[in-house]
Amino acid sequence: KEPVMQAPKLKQPKKWVAAVYELIGTEEFDGAPFLGTFVENKELKGRVYDELGGKKYLYYWRPKRQWIIGENYSSELGLVFVDTLARTPDQIARPWSFYDGETGEWVETEDLV
Repeated sequence: KEPVMQAPKLKQPKKWVAAVYELIGTEEFDGAPFLGTFVENKELKGRVYDELGGKKYLYYWRPKRQWIIGENYSSELGLVFVDTLARTPDQIARPWSFYDGETGEWVETEDLV
């Protein structure tokens, strides 16, 4: 019989490293309350990101299949959203939507990334 090869044992990472996502926009969105840098929440890994220096969250709302930026990660209501099946924010490949106070409608835009 030939000896069976054993797969090498993988080392566990010693330190958790947070993922970071930044939502930026064109000049039209300068100062918008939803722009910012979001850092993965250590306790809620993968689906909730805390705003760096702020009180908002970037989070995945599974019932609507949306990534949302809002003030409560337990709510489907937010400032901007994107319809997507992306598992992490860096995989988002669709346009974000924002609420246009002048028209009273949600508007998709390519000007937010």
